[in-house]
Amino acid sequence: MSRRRAPTSLSIVLPCFDEAEAIGTVVESALSVGRSLVEQLEVLVVDDGSTDATAEVVEDLCSMHPEVRLLCHGVNRGYGAALRTGFAAVRHEHVFFTDGDGQFDLSDLPRLLELAPRFDVVSAYRRARRDPWARVLNGLAWTLLTNTLLGADVRDVNCAFKLFPRRLVEEADLRSEGALLSAELLSEARRLGYSIGQVPV
Repeated sequence: MSRRRAPTSLSIVLPCFDEAEAIGTVVESALSVGRSLVEQLEVLVVDDGSTDATAEVVEDLCSMHPEVRLLCHGVNRGYGAALRTGFAAVRHEHVFFTDGDGQFDLSDLPRLLELAPRFDVVSAYRRARRDPWARVLNGLAWTLLTNTLLGADVRDVNCAFKLFPRRLVEEADLRSEGALLSAELLSEARRLGYSIGQVPV
């Protein structure tokens, strides 16, 4: 691996499906935080076949902000497929992704970039989940299963708050169309010899 340094350019990928009410706020937050962190920024919104006005909202943002790009699936293909579409289109040195529904606070992004000079990949974990207990238990079970089967070896496999170099998705063999994508990405990072740091958000 080459010597790591703090990112100077960043592609933010936001997969979404029927998020017309939330996506505008999420994109504006991504722009505000991203501009304060790197010299070159792009925000890619992947509309996974939405049936509401998600695409129209993002098109308006594209007309106002040159950093924003919209990628559309004609039909809903799944979370993993949306991320892979975004990853295939990124232009910058580092890639960050989170969900387009606003469940994560983009102001936590600097915490990931702070670790970038020390680790190839930075994977966040949720400090205090506000989900129902059944969903929390399912998440713990899923993390245990994927860590055991795929060797991802992280605290919160499906936490949609990850930062990594673009070369990882160029080298990795990602195939998932659904929720397995995060585990597959981390597993490929381990296989390819990338170091993984973790941070609470």
